[in-house]
Amino acid sequence: MSDALDLTTLSRRYGLSPDAIPALHKLVANCEQRLMVDGAYLCEEGRPSDGLYLLIDGFLRVEKRDAKQVYRQIAVARSPSVLGHMGLVTGVVRTAALSAEGGARVAVLAKADFDRLMKDVGTTGDALRRLVLSAMLDQADRAAQDVRRLLAEAEAGEGFLENDLSGWSSS
Repeated sequence: MSDALDLTTLSRRYGLSPDAIPALHKLVANCEQRLMVDGAYLCEEGRPSDGLYLLIDGFLRVEKRDAKQVYRQIAVARSPSVLGHMGLVTGVVRTAALSAEGGARVAVLAKADFDRLMKDVGTTGDALRRLVLSAMLDQADRAAQDVRRLLAEAEAGEGFLENDLSGWSSS
C-alpha cells in the first residue's frame, strides 16, 4: 500500500474538479484512518450504518449472507471507492459486509460528522455531497450493467441462475 494520500484519483473517478481536492483533504481530516489486514471486517451486514468509507488504498470484499447465513463474496471494491453511503442517506442498517482483501487503507467518516458536513454550505460540504451523489449514480450504473449482462446470458441460454445463484436457496 502507498503511504501518500493522493485524492486526485478519487476526485477523477467520481467526476469532481481538481478544485475539489483541497476540500477532499479537509473531508479526510475529519475521518478516522484505518489500516486493515487481510480478512478484517470494516462493517457487517445487518449492523447500524455508522460511517462513510473512503477506500484510499487496496481492495475490500463486498459480502452478503446466503440462506444458511454464510457470507458469500458478491463483488470486490478497488481503491479509490466510496462505500457505505446508502445506509447513511437512507438510515437503514448495512445491507452487506465489507472485509479487506489483502491490506487496505480506509478513511472512515463517522455518521455524526457525515450528517454535519452534509449540511455544511462550504467547500467541504459541497465536495461531500458531490462525492455521495456521484457514488450513488456509479452504483446505479453498475447495477444496470449487471442486469443487462444477466439478461443477455439468459437470452443466450447460458444458465446464469444455476451458475451465479448456487448456495443462495434455503433448500
